Amino acid sequence: MRLRLLALTTLATLCGCVETNETQGGGRASDGGAVSGTLETVPGSQVVSITLKSQAGWFCNATFLHADDEPQPAKAPLSCSDRRKGEIQVFLNRHTSQAAGFYRLSDGTTGQVNFGLF
Repeated sequence: MRLRLLALTTLATLCGCVETNETQGGGRASDGGAVSGTLETVPGSQVVSITLKSQAGWFCNATFLHADDEPQPAKAPLSCSDRRKGEIQVFLNRHTSQAAGFYRLSDGTTGQVNFGLF
């Protein structure tokens, strides 16, 4: 299921046949370093993609489904450029168009990224 979702999202993005909404965000890692983020949604769908980028040079990606009326935060696996893995917990409020992501990586690094309007 996850592979199918990732494949469809990637294909749609590469072919340019799906319009997406993208917003930037920022936050900090547990080591004090700045982390930026991008949250991308596909209008009319439940697909959400997040990319986290650190000043230290690593980046992590997550793609997941989140229903408009889902009251619980979404949890999604993170896959990082430096081979670390982790999980992000995303509080996504489509009514206020704001989101906050709290992540933990396999080496114990944690952090938070807040996203504005999307």
